[in-house]
Amino acid sequence: MNFKATSDHLYSEMQSELYNLKAKSLSNIQRAKDSALISKRYLNELKNFINSHNFEDKEEEICYFKRVRPMFSREMDYYAMLLEIESRCPIGDNKAILDYYKSQIDLLSVRLKGNAFLYQYYTFNEDCDDSLFFVRNPEGCAHVILNDLDFDNHTSNVYSAKFGEMQAIEDLISYLDLEIVNQSKDKNGDSETSKESKSNRVFWKGSLAHFYELVFALVDAQAVTGNIKQVMTVLGHCLDVKPGNYYGYYQAMRIRKKDRTPFLNWLIKCLLKRMDEGDEYPLSKK
Repeated sequence: MNFKATSDHLYSEMQSELYNLKAKSLSNIQRAKDSALISKRYLNELKNFINSHNFEDKEEEICYFKRVRPMFSREMDYYAMLLEIESRCPIGDNKAILDYYKSQIDLLSVRLKGNAFLYQYYTFNEDCDDSLFFVRNPEGCAHVILNDLDFDNHTSNVYSAKFGEMQAIEDLISYLDLEIVNQSKDKNGDSETSKESKSNRVFWKGSLAHFYELVFALVDAQAVTGNIKQVMTVLGHCLDVKPGNYYGYYQAMRIRKKDRTPFLNWLIKCLLKRMDEGDEYPLSKK
């Protein structure tokens, strides 16, 4: 299997296992622990493949370190940090929980600001230094704080790891923001409604690319209130999706030469098929 086919397959399998885990009746701590182990296993499988893989060109090498590897390490970092946060969360006292979540957001924000240069590089989807950062033997940068870690530059590098870590931190901040909203509802006497909504949750089964495409369309059509970031965060929480560098995906979508909106086109086909089948068998679908 080639690089893209292998990485796509591993990522799909990882997401499928993580999705199946969500359906199990587990505590937040146990689910975070099991999810961290699953994502770590798939990251290791990806690294094993890359160990014996020769990149076809510089573009494929950059794609691995900048896009693909962070998709896997992001999941592992997210669940590992979530496990630590949930393990230390106060029990019972609603105010103490709210204060704890707010303090964790502050700490996570400080971590993002600790590498302002690289975070800006990631946020604005820059590529001017890709050939220096996202390769097997990256060059150092005076603007980037590097941890004293022993990285195997054949399958990992510190810039790639930090890209995944920053995405995981963004995910955690979004998660904690919405947990604060939920805790505030419980504090105001909406606990029964909150419990009922959690028991009836639905999850996103499509890809992140599909999710981004849908959200951009909803916002641009003014079908929902809020800006792109707000809608990404709220719908992401509702459907258990962790949006990442969606503006980078949008730029890639915008410059496509063919079928720039494949998911939206597929949705139209699915709805039309349902309508056509409903014409033939009006009572068969509910």
